[in-house]
This record gives sequence, structure tokens and C-alpha cells, in this order.
Amino acid sequence: REPVVTACFRPPVLQCSGPGDRDAFGNMSQNTIANWMQQERRLAAGSFATLTVVHHARLFLPRRSHSSDWAATAYNDTFSAGRGRAGDYWRPPTQVERSMPCAQHVRGPAAVWNTWQSDFNYAHFLHDHLPMIYWLREHSPPDARVIIGTCAWCAPALQNRTKEFLEWFDPPLAARVEWLAMESMICVDGDLHLAVPHFSVKRVADPSFQTRISGPYTVQLPSLIARVSHTAMRLHAASTREVDTWPSVIYYSRRASSIVALQGRVFSAHHDEAIQHLIMSRMKHWSRGERFVVFDGVQTKEHPHPGYPMTAAQQLRLFRSARILIGPHGSGLVNVLWMRPAGGAESGCPNPTRSVLEFVCGQGSKRVQADCPYTRSFYYLLGSAPWVSWSSLLYSSQSSTSSLKVDLGDIRTTIDGMFKNTPTVTEDLPAHWSMLPGVIGPKLTEEEEEEPSDMVILRERSRYSMLMYPETPS
Repeated sequence: REPVVTACFRPPVLQCSGPGDRDAFGNMSQNTIANWMQQERRLAAGSFATLTVVHHARLFLPRRSHSSDWAATAYNDTFSAGRGRAGDYWRPPTQVERSMPCAQHVRGPAAVWNTWQSDFNYAHFLHDHLPMIYWLREHSPPDARVIIGTCAWCAPALQNRTKEFLEWFDPPLAARVEWLAMESMICVDGDLHLAVPHFSVKRVADPSFQTRISGPYTVQLPSLIARVSHTAMRLHAASTREVDTWPSVIYYSRRASSIVALQGRVFSAHHDEAIQHLIMSRMKHWSRGERFVVFDGVQTKEHPHPGYPMTAAQQLRLFRSARILIGPHGSGLVNVLWMRPAGGAESGCPNPTRSVLEFVCGQGSKRVQADCPYTRSFYYLLGSAPWVSWSSLLYSSQSSTSSLKVDLGDIRTTIDGMFKNTPTVTEDLPAHWSMLPGVIGPKLTEEEEEEPSDMVILRERSRYSMLMYPETPS
């Protein structure tokens, strides 16, 4: 049964902006919602994607990254998937690939979904990869192995990051996965089922973010994202055997450090500290009882290894306590998945009691990131995240890729409204998590880990986002 989502679309609220930005921002969000609804109908009708079957296939998953060619090839003696057009997921094999010997074998039936990133990235794996992997699992034969490529050229300590994370996040899915190295020919003895989404080339002219950008971003439909968020909810539920942590207001600090290497878009230390001071002062003004937490992806003194990257379970424990999350667009915001929804979230239509304020690019700050203004937001990457109330605040016109700035007066006005309208910590925590039937999952207790690896490896683990390795379930 498809998750119920179409009745739950709420556009994000743009705070403290002029009429030009408000109109353009509103048009883009409404266009995206209209596009989502159209694609949801196609998904329900079975025309959103095709499961193409290639008999005795040869499969080549190339090394790729965010900015390079990520199309893969799957073919046999009489057929090849895809035409190799811009934005296609599959392309015909090259002559070099046709002459490559089989380096790996897998017994069919098998199923594969091709996406653009070849090494593990915590955030992108959750919102770019897993939605279609879940779709693929649902639509392929029940005994089909799900192929996921591994980074054979990465340092040994990094090669199994995706596998280790998925074994923690969704053990039943991990048990169905066939982990095969990219950059070598894979031969399937039997049938290979390919997920091939169908998108019109007219998407390039569409004002909607979800259809204007070619590539994998077009698959982030709310009901596909719901498959991931509902899995997160069940993992959450398994963790309720612990005592809930003190409710929090979390600020996502995005500035470079010796551990977390960010891909640009950072605040200066002075501006970052000014934002932190402002939030704390407004919490005091409104007599908020939550603790204030600065999240930068690094373990603090309350964790086993202070100064090292946080684990997945540590981030879950922190963000499930969040009542309000504030911060710039960046991979750390994928942790919205861990924020507690109100009752009713299991049907996809909660009445949010938790809030997010994300700083994003506007007309005056297009230089911050490609595809600005407005489009780079986790509101879209998480399929509208209906379990929280979402607000956006634009960067100031002085912002650039290397230096972000947000007007402190705008932040103050916005968070005053959020504090005024968000219930205080005296409210009862919702019972939703513990009400989910049939919940199983790992215990999220601290386990004594092996001594951390070399700092260079840890930095490599975290070069894209806040976390690159999970705890091993006990």
C-alpha cells in the first residue's frame, strides 16, 4: 500500500523577505507541489518508472561523482538499456565495455538502481538513493538480490561504509543486497531488473526544482521519501526502550573545522557565534526550557570519542529530542528525518509540533550555490517533510560560496515567532513512536568502540557531510 501523502502538502513559509522574493518563492513551491501531485498520480498508476528486464545481463557501474557522468550500462547480445541522452540513468555500452571480461558474477534474479554517487554520503544516500531502492525492492521478484555498487578504489576503511550504514538502518533490506564493486564488469546469471524512471525532456523548461534539474533529484517524491522516513520512524520506535533525552533547540553550525571538511557554503567564526548568541538570548527572553545544542557533526565530551565524527545512532539520539532546528542548507539537515512527528505521522498526515528554519539562497544571493535561488532546500529533498513545520530565511546579498551571511534582525524576528508558537517543554511527548506495531531494531545504546582510526581517514569519512560511519548494533 502506498503511503498517504497527497493531502499533506504544506508549502514552506518564507520569512522576512520582500514582495519579489515572496512571489517567486511561492510560485516555485506551488509549481513543485503541482509537479509532485502529477508524479504521484503517475507513480500510483505505474507509469512513473518501468522495471526493465535484461536476460543474462552484463552490468557496468561507473565511477562517478556529483558533477560527472553517472549513467551506467546494462546489456546483453541483443539489447541495451537507455539511449545515453543527457540526464538518462542508463546508456549503451562503449566498445571498451563490450570487450571487458566478467570480473564478478551474481545469480539472478537480481535488481539494480543506478544513482550518481559512488562513495558513501550519509545525507545523499538517504534522500537520493534509498527512495528508489525501496521502490525497486517492492516491484522486483521477492527473491531478487538488490545490487548496490561499492567503492573499490576507496581506502580500505571506507569501502564498506554504505554496507555498514544499511545494516544499521534497515537490516532486512541489507540482507537482500548483493554488494558488488563498481568499475568492473558484473555478469548476471539470470534476469536483471532495472529501475528506469520516465521523465519528459520538457522538465528542463519547467520552473519546478523537481523537474528543472536533470538527474536523480527528480525521484524525491513525497511517497518515495515516505518509505525512508517511515523506516526512520521504526528505528526511532526501537530506541524508545531508552529514556528520552532533554528536549532541545538545535543550531546546525556550518563552519570548517579540523574534522569536518565542508564543500564551501560556510559561516565565518564571528558570524556563526553571533547567531548562536542570538538564539540563546531569545530562548532566555521567551523562558524556553529546552537545552541549546550546537551541532557540527563532531562528538562532544558526552560521547565516547570527543572531537571525532558523530555516529548515526548519536545523531538519531540528538535529533529526536529537537523541538526546533535552525541552520543553513547542508547535509546536516537530513537529520530532520529523526525529529519526532506528532501523532498521525504513520499515515503521512501529521499536525506538526516540531519546527525547522533553514537558511537558503534567494534572488540576491544566487552566488551561494548552483541552481539558486530557492531551489537548494531540504524541504524539497525530503519530499516536503510533512512531519515538521518548515520555514525558510534567505541569505543576505553579501553571501557567496565561501562566506554565508544572514541578517541577524531577520533571524531574531523569525525565531521569536517560532518560540511564541511552539509549545513549551511541559507538553507531554507524543506516544506515536511506541504505538507502532511490530517494531524491531537495534538497541541505540553506547557501545565501546575500537580506537579511532587515523585522523586522515576520519576526515575522509566526513568530507561530504556530518557523518560517515554508524555504530554496530549490539
